[in-house]
Amino acid sequence: MVLRLTVEPTPAGSRSRPLQSEPEYEPSLCGRNNELLGSYPAIACSASGQSPPNRAPHQEGSVLQSVSKIPGRYYLAIFVLAFATLSYQILITRFFSVMLHYHFAFAAISLAMLGLTRGAMQVYGKPARYAAERVGIEFARHASWFALSSVGAMIVFLCVPLVVSAENVPLALALATIAFVAPFTEGGVCITLLLTRLPYRGGWLYAADLLGAAVGCLGVIFILLVIDPVSATLWIGASAAGVGWIVVRTSDDVRSVRLSGAVALTLAVAATVHF
Repeated sequence: MVLRLTVEPTPAGSRSRPLQSEPEYEPSLCGRNNELLGSYPAIACSASGQSPPNRAPHQEGSVLQSVSKIPGRYYLAIFVLAFATLSYQILITRFFSVMLHYHFAFAAISLAMLGLTRGAMQVYGKPARYAAERVGIEFARHASWFALSSVGAMIVFLCVPLVVSAENVPLALALATIAFVAPFTEGGVCITLLLTRLPYRGGWLYAADLLGAAVGCLGVIFILLVIDPVSATLWIGASAAGVGWIVVRTSDDVRSVRLSGAVALTLAVAATVHF
Protein backbone atom coordinates (compact mmCIF):
# COMPACT_ATOMS: atom_id res chain seq x y z
CA MET A 1 0.00 0.00 0.00
CA VAL A 2 1.33 3.46 -0.95
CA LEU A 3 0.22 6.63 0.82
CA ARG A 4 -0.42 9.54 -1.50
CA LEU A 5 -0.56 13.00 -0.05
CA THR A 6 -3.04 15.33 -1.76
CA VAL A 7 -3.36 19.07 -1.27
CA GLU A 8 -6.68 20.67 -2.12
CA PRO A 9 -6.82 24.38 -2.96
CA THR A 10 -8.24 26.51 -0.13
CA PRO A 11 -10.80 29.17 -1.05
CA ALA A 12 -9.98 32.73 -0.07
CA GLY A 13 -11.11 33.65 3.41
CA SER A 14 -11.47 30.06 4.64
CA ARG A 15 -9.29 28.22 7.10
CA SER A 16 -6.69 25.88 5.66
CA ARG A 17 -7.48 22.21 5.82
CA PRO A 18 -4.91 19.69 7.00
CA LEU A 19 -3.18 17.35 4.55
CA GLN A 20 -5.14 14.20 3.90
CA SER A 21 -3.65 10.85 3.18
CA GLU A 22 -5.50 8.64 0.73
CA PRO A 23 -4.67 4.97 0.24
CA GLU A 24 -3.64 4.06 -3.26
CA TYR A 25 -3.01 0.53 -4.40
CA GLU A 26 0.06 -0.03 -6.48
CA PRO A 27 -0.99 -2.20 -9.45
CA SER A 28 2.37 -3.90 -9.81
CA LEU A 29 2.70 -4.81 -6.13
CA CYS A 30 0.35 -7.77 -6.34
CA GLY A 31 2.08 -8.96 -9.47
CA ARG A 32 5.49 -8.92 -7.79
CA ASN A 33 4.15 -10.89 -4.85
CA ASN A 34 2.63 -13.40 -7.23
CA GLU A 35 6.04 -13.95 -8.80
CA LEU A 36 7.47 -14.68 -5.38
CA LEU A 37 4.64 -16.85 -4.10
CA GLY A 38 3.96 -18.78 -7.31
CA SER A 39 0.43 -19.99 -7.84
CA TYR A 40 -1.06 -18.57 -4.63
CA PRO A 41 -2.42 -15.14 -5.67
CA ALA A 42 -4.73 -14.94 -2.65
CA ILE A 43 -1.76 -15.07 -0.28
CA ALA A 44 0.27 -12.71 -2.42
CA CYS A 45 -2.44 -10.07 -2.64
CA SER A 46 -3.45 -10.35 0.99
CA ALA A 47 0.16 -9.69 1.91
CA SER A 48 0.00 -6.43 -0.05
CA GLY A 49 -3.43 -5.48 1.31
CA GLN A 50 -5.23 -5.98 -2.00
CA SER A 51 -8.00 -8.32 -2.95
CA PRO A 52 -6.94 -11.26 -5.17
CA PRO A 53 -7.67 -10.87 -8.87
CA ASN A 54 -10.71 -12.60 -10.24
CA ARG A 55 -9.68 -15.55 -12.38
CA ALA A 56 -11.99 -17.14 -14.86
CA PRO A 57 -12.92 -20.78 -14.22
CA HIS A 58 -11.33 -21.93 -17.49
CA GLN A 59 -8.04 -20.29 -16.44
CA GLU A 60 -8.07 -22.21 -13.16
CA GLY A 61 -8.55 -25.47 -15.03
CA SER A 62 -5.78 -24.70 -17.49
CA VAL A 63 -3.33 -24.04 -14.67
CA LEU A 64 -4.19 -27.33 -12.99
CA GLN A 65 -3.97 -29.25 -16.24
CA SER A 66 -0.58 -27.79 -17.14
CA VAL A 67 1.05 -29.85 -14.36
CA SER A 68 0.13 -33.43 -15.21
CA LYS A 69 0.68 -36.32 -12.88
CA ILE A 70 3.72 -38.57 -13.31
CA PRO A 71 2.91 -42.30 -13.22
CA GLY A 72 4.47 -44.14 -10.30
CA ARG A 73 6.42 -46.48 -12.58
CA TYR A 74 8.71 -43.61 -13.58
CA TYR A 75 9.77 -43.07 -9.96
CA LEU A 76 10.66 -46.75 -9.77
CA ALA A 77 12.45 -46.53 -13.12
CA ILE A 78 14.76 -43.67 -12.17
CA PHE A 79 15.45 -45.26 -8.78
CA VAL A 80 16.51 -48.56 -10.35
CA LEU A 81 18.58 -46.92 -13.11
CA ALA A 82 20.42 -44.72 -10.62
CA PHE A 83 20.99 -47.78 -8.42
CA ALA A 84 22.30 -49.79 -11.38
CA THR A 85 24.56 -47.01 -12.68
CA LEU A 86 26.28 -46.33 -9.36
CA SER A 87 26.56 -50.02 -8.50
CA TYR A 88 28.13 -50.75 -11.86
CA GLN A 89 30.59 -47.90 -11.45
CA ILE A 90 31.78 -49.35 -8.13
CA LEU A 91 31.95 -52.83 -9.63
CA ILE A 92 34.30 -51.80 -12.44
CA THR A 93 36.63 -50.24 -9.89
CA ARG A 94 36.89 -53.76 -8.52
CA PHE A 95 37.72 -55.09 -11.98
CA PHE A 96 40.30 -52.37 -12.63
CA SER A 97 42.03 -52.89 -9.29
CA VAL A 98 42.51 -56.59 -10.08
CA MET A 99 43.24 -56.50 -13.80
CA LEU A 100 45.23 -53.25 -13.91
CA HIS A 101 47.42 -51.41 -11.44
CA TYR A 102 45.46 -50.44 -8.36
CA HIS A 103 45.60 -46.69 -8.98
CA PHE A 104 43.84 -47.18 -12.33
CA ALA A 105 40.67 -48.05 -10.41
CA PHE A 106 39.89 -44.33 -10.20
CA ALA A 107 39.55 -44.26 -14.00
CA ALA A 108 36.06 -45.65 -13.45
CA ILE A 109 34.93 -42.22 -12.22
CA SER A 110 36.18 -40.52 -15.38
CA LEU A 111 34.59 -43.14 -17.61
CA ALA A 112 31.27 -42.80 -15.79
CA MET A 113 31.24 -39.01 -16.04
CA LEU A 114 32.18 -39.15 -19.72
CA GLY A 115 29.41 -41.63 -20.50
CA LEU A 116 26.70 -39.85 -18.51
CA THR A 117 27.54 -36.51 -20.12
CA ARG A 118 27.56 -38.08 -23.56
CA GLY A 119 24.12 -39.57 -22.92
CA ALA A 120 22.70 -36.24 -21.76
CA MET A 121 24.08 -34.50 -24.87
CA GLN A 122 22.47 -37.17 -27.03
CA VAL A 123 19.04 -36.44 -25.54
CA TYR A 124 19.38 -32.69 -26.02
CA GLY A 125 20.80 -33.10 -29.51
CA LYS A 126 17.82 -35.11 -30.79
CA PRO A 127 14.67 -33.47 -29.40
CA ALA A 128 12.39 -35.04 -32.01
CA ARG A 129 13.44 -38.59 -31.15
CA TYR A 130 13.38 -38.02 -27.39
CA ALA A 131 10.06 -36.18 -27.24
CA ALA A 132 7.83 -36.32 -24.17
CA GLU A 133 5.41 -38.80 -25.74
CA ARG A 134 8.26 -41.25 -26.42
CA VAL A 135 9.77 -41.27 -22.93
CA GLY A 136 8.60 -44.77 -22.03
CA ILE A 137 9.65 -46.38 -25.30
CA GLU A 138 13.08 -44.77 -25.43
CA PHE A 139 13.70 -45.44 -21.76
CA ALA A 140 12.98 -49.15 -22.16
CA ARG A 141 15.15 -49.37 -25.25
CA HIS A 142 18.15 -47.64 -23.72
CA ALA A 143 17.74 -49.51 -20.41
CA SER A 144 18.02 -52.75 -22.38
CA TRP A 145 21.13 -51.48 -24.15
CA PHE A 146 22.55 -50.47 -20.78
CA ALA A 147 22.12 -54.04 -19.60
CA LEU A 148 23.66 -55.58 -22.72
CA SER A 149 26.58 -53.14 -22.96
CA SER A 150 27.44 -53.40 -19.26
CA VAL A 151 27.67 -57.19 -19.44
CA GLY A 152 29.45 -57.07 -22.81
CA ALA A 153 32.09 -54.60 -21.63
CA MET A 154 32.74 -56.74 -18.56
CA ILE A 155 33.16 -59.92 -20.65
CA VAL A 156 35.53 -58.23 -23.11
CA PHE A 157 37.63 -56.75 -20.32
CA LEU A 158 37.96 -60.05 -18.46
CA CYS A 159 38.71 -62.11 -21.58
CA VAL A 160 41.47 -59.86 -22.96
CA PRO A 161 44.34 -61.62 -21.09
CA LEU A 162 43.09 -64.98 -22.37
CA VAL A 163 43.07 -64.11 -26.07
CA VAL A 164 45.88 -61.55 -26.35
CA SER A 165 49.59 -62.24 -26.16
CA ALA A 166 51.34 -61.30 -22.92
CA GLU A 167 53.31 -58.39 -24.40
CA ASN A 168 50.14 -56.79 -25.80
CA VAL A 169 47.95 -57.24 -22.75
CA PRO A 170 48.53 -53.74 -21.24
CA LEU A 171 47.62 -52.02 -24.52
CA ALA A 172 44.62 -54.28 -25.06
CA LEU A 173 43.32 -53.64 -21.55
CA ALA A 174 43.72 -49.88 -22.01
CA LEU A 175 41.64 -50.07 -25.19
CA ALA A 176 39.10 -52.35 -23.54
CA THR A 177 38.43 -49.78 -20.81
CA ILE A 178 36.92 -47.52 -23.47
CA ALA A 179 34.12 -50.07 -23.85
CA PHE A 180 32.89 -49.11 -20.37
CA VAL A 181 31.81 -45.70 -21.69
CA ALA A 182 28.93 -47.34 -23.60
CA PRO A 183 26.82 -48.51 -20.61
CA PHE A 184 27.17 -45.17 -18.85
CA THR A 185 26.06 -43.43 -22.05
CA GLU A 186 22.90 -45.53 -22.12
CA GLY A 187 22.29 -44.84 -18.44
CA GLY A 188 22.79 -41.12 -19.03
CA VAL A 189 20.15 -41.18 -21.76
CA CYS A 190 17.65 -42.91 -19.46
CA ILE A 191 18.13 -40.58 -16.50
CA THR A 192 18.16 -37.42 -18.64
CA LEU A 193 14.95 -38.52 -20.34
CA LEU A 194 13.10 -38.87 -17.07
CA LEU A 195 14.45 -35.68 -15.51
CA THR A 196 13.92 -33.38 -18.51
CA ARG A 197 10.99 -34.79 -20.51
CA LEU A 198 8.50 -35.44 -17.72
CA PRO A 199 6.45 -32.72 -15.94
CA TYR A 200 8.07 -31.10 -12.93
CA ARG A 201 6.59 -32.40 -9.67
CA GLY A 202 8.39 -30.52 -6.95
CA GLY A 203 11.64 -32.46 -7.10
CA TRP A 204 10.23 -35.88 -6.14
CA LEU A 205 11.61 -37.47 -9.30
CA TYR A 206 15.05 -36.07 -8.58
CA ALA A 207 14.74 -37.28 -5.00
CA ALA A 208 14.10 -40.80 -6.28
CA ASP A 209 17.20 -40.46 -8.46
CA LEU A 210 19.39 -39.43 -5.51
CA LEU A 211 17.92 -42.14 -3.29
CA GLY A 212 18.62 -44.82 -5.89
CA ALA A 213 22.21 -43.63 -6.30
CA ALA A 214 22.77 -43.62 -2.53
CA VAL A 215 21.29 -47.09 -2.09
CA GLY A 216 23.42 -48.34 -5.00
CA CYS A 217 26.62 -47.03 -3.45
CA LEU A 218 25.93 -48.74 -0.14
CA GLY A 219 24.01 -51.75 -1.37
CA VAL A 220 26.70 -53.04 -3.73
CA ILE A 221 29.01 -53.48 -0.73
CA PHE A 222 26.61 -55.97 0.83
CA ILE A 223 25.83 -57.56 -2.53
CA LEU A 224 29.51 -58.40 -3.03
CA LEU A 225 29.52 -60.15 0.34
CA VAL A 226 26.98 -62.63 -1.05
CA ILE A 227 27.81 -63.03 -4.75
CA ASP A 228 30.83 -62.47 -6.99
CA PRO A 229 31.28 -59.32 -9.16
CA VAL A 230 30.39 -61.11 -12.39
CA SER A 231 27.06 -62.37 -11.00
CA ALA A 232 26.41 -58.92 -9.55
CA THR A 233 26.94 -57.37 -13.00
CA LEU A 234 24.45 -59.81 -14.52
CA TRP A 235 21.84 -59.04 -11.87
CA ILE A 236 22.35 -55.30 -12.30
CA GLY A 237 21.77 -55.62 -16.02
CA ALA A 238 18.70 -57.78 -15.46
CA SER A 239 17.21 -55.22 -13.06
CA ALA A 240 17.78 -52.35 -15.51
CA ALA A 241 16.14 -54.22 -18.38
CA GLY A 242 13.36 -55.42 -16.08
CA VAL A 243 12.38 -51.91 -15.00
CA GLY A 244 12.41 -50.91 -18.66
CA TRP A 245 9.86 -53.66 -19.32
CA ILE A 246 7.73 -52.38 -16.43
CA VAL A 247 7.71 -48.89 -17.94
CA VAL A 248 6.81 -49.98 -21.47
CA ARG A 249 4.67 -53.08 -20.85
CA THR A 250 1.41 -51.21 -21.56
CA SER A 251 2.78 -49.54 -24.68
CA ASP A 252 1.85 -50.40 -28.24
CA ASP A 253 5.52 -50.72 -29.17
CA VAL A 254 5.78 -54.51 -29.19
CA ARG A 255 9.42 -54.42 -30.21
CA SER A 256 10.51 -52.53 -27.08
CA VAL A 257 8.39 -54.76 -24.86
CA ARG A 258 9.93 -57.91 -26.30
CA LEU A 259 13.48 -56.53 -26.22
CA SER A 260 13.39 -55.45 -22.58
CA GLY A 261 11.61 -58.61 -21.47
CA ALA A 262 13.99 -60.93 -23.32
CA VAL A 263 17.10 -59.15 -22.04
CA ALA A 264 15.87 -59.14 -18.44
CA LEU A 265 14.93 -62.81 -18.53
CA THR A 266 18.16 -63.89 -20.24
CA LEU A 267 20.45 -62.04 -17.84
CA ALA A 268 18.49 -63.25 -14.80
CA VAL A 269 18.86 -66.86 -15.94
CA ALA A 270 22.57 -66.34 -16.66
CA ALA A 271 23.12 -64.81 -13.22
CA THR A 272 21.31 -67.70 -11.54
CA VAL A 273 23.32 -70.31 -13.44
CA HIS A 274 26.61 -68.51 -12.83
CA PHE A 275 25.95 -68.20 -9.13
